[in-house]
Amino acid sequence: MIENRRTDGGLAKTKRSGDVNDINAADSGLRLGPVSQLVVTGHEDLAALLSAGEQGFFEKAEALLGTVPEGFPSMWPDVAALDDADRRWFLRAVHLLTLNDEAAPEDFGRQGALARLARWARVRGSDPDADDGSFEREVLTVSGWAGAVLGARLAAPVQEEQARLRAVYNSPADAALDEKADGKADRLRDALAQTLAERAARWAPPGAGGLESDDLQRLTAMAAQVEAVVVDTFSPYVRARFDGPLNEEFHYADHVHSSVERPDDLDAQVSYLYDEARAQEWPGDPDELRQGLREWLEDDPEAAAEVARLIKLTPLHGLPDTAEGAGRYRRRVRFDEVYLPTDVPAGPPGEWRWELVRVVIHELLHRLAHPAFVDAARGVTRPLVLTEGFTELLTAEALAGAYGLAAAHPAVRQALVGEAGEPPARARPSGPAAEILEIVGPDKFRAAYFLGDIRLIGLG
Repeated sequence: MIENRRTDGGLAKTKRSGDVNDINAADSGLRLGPVSQLVVTGHEDLAALLSAGEQGFFEKAEALLGTVPEGFPSMWPDVAALDDADRRWFLRAVHLLTLNDEAAPEDFGRQGALARLARWARVRGSDPDADDGSFEREVLTVSGWAGAVLGARLAAPVQEEQARLRAVYNSPADAALDEKADGKADRLRDALAQTLAERAARWAPPGAGGLESDDLQRLTAMAAQVEAVVVDTFSPYVRARFDGPLNEEFHYADHVHSSVERPDDLDAQVSYLYDEARAQEWPGDPDELRQGLREWLEDDPEAAAEVARLIKLTPLHGLPDTAEGAGRYRRRVRFDEVYLPTDVPAGPPGEWRWELVRVVIHELLHRLAHPAFVDAARGVTRPLVLTEGFTELLTAEALAGAYGLAAAHPAVRQALVGEAGEPPARARPSGPAAEILEIVGPDKFRAAYFLGDIRLIGLG
C-alpha cells in the first residue's frame, strides 16, 4: 500500500508500507530484488507540479529534500543550463527522488545526489516513460539512493558475531606460514619452480598435439556474457554503487586482450611471480620479495624464459601501474585489462574454456570491488582473506550461475564456451572467507564487497 501526503506547495512525500518495503533487515538471508521493486514510481502528479514553472518546482523539491544549506544558493542556474530534453529528464528524476526520499537514511547525501543527477542527465540512458524499471534503476542508482537504502536495511553484526569475526581477521599465521618464513628464499624458489612446472603442464602439456589458435573475438563475446552473468547473480548490490564501473559506461569486453600482447620483460616476469607468491601467502616485505624474485630471474635465464613463455599462455590481469621514472610498482593493479591466451592446447576445448570463464569472472569481480573494501584489507592480519578469499567465494557463486544459465540457454552457452564439454565439478571454496560468509550472511557479504559498507563484516 502507498500512502501520499502533501507538503510544501503540493510536492508529495511518500510513506510506504506493506509489501513494497516490508523487509526484515536483521535477516541475514535478505533477498532484495531489482531496484524497481523497492521504489514508488508514480509520475501522475508531475505535470500539475510543473504548471507553476520548472524553477518553482525544482526549488520546492530542494526545500523538501533539504539540499540547500542556509546561506547557499539554489542549484537552479545549473539546471536551467541543461538543454530542454536533459532538463526534462532531470526534473522527472528529481520527482522520483522526492517520492522515495523517506526510504533513504538521514545521512544520505541528498545535495550530492541532485548534483550527480544533473551531470548524468547529459549522458542518461533511460526513458522516463519506459515501463521496464530502467528509469528507476538508473536514477536511484546514479543518485546514490540505491546503495544508501540497501546498506541501511542491513544491520551490523551483533556483539557475539563481532567477536567471532575479530578472531578470524586477527588469527595468527598458521604453521605453514611459519615454515615458509624459515629459510624463505630457498623455499620460495622451490615452491615457485614447482608452480611453474605444474602450470606449464596444465596450460601447454608437452606431447598434447602442440598449440592451436583461439579466436579473440570469441573471448570478447565471452567477457560480455560474463558481465551479464555477474550482474544477474549479484544484483542489486553490484549495480548500486553510484560511482562504480557499471555506471560509468564500462564494458568488460573492451578490456580483453590476447595474452600474446602482454609484456614479458623482466618487470613483467617479476610481477607474475610476485602475484603467485602472494597467492601462496609467502610472508615478507613486498619490496624485498620483489627484489629477491628479480635476482633469481637475473641469475637463472632458464627460469626467466619459462616465466616469459607462461605469461603468453596464462590468463592474467594487467600489470601494476608503475611510477614515472621508477622501477617500483605502485599498489594499484589495472584489473581493467585482462589478457587471455589465444594459443591453446590442441584438441577438444573441454575444461579449458570453462577455466577461462572462471578466470574472467574472478578478474571482473576484482574490478567491481569497492575501494573501501580493498583498503580494509590493509588493516587485517591476512589481507588475502578479503582480497582473494571473498573474490573466490563470489567467483564460485557466479560460476555456478553461469553453469545454470548455459544449461538452460543454448545462446548463453555458445557465448561462454562455444562447443566445450560439460562444466567440471568444483568444490565450494573454504577457509576464513567462508567462515566470515557464514557469520554475516550473503547480503552483508555482498554489500561490503560491492558497496564498501565494511561495518557489515565487522570492520571500520
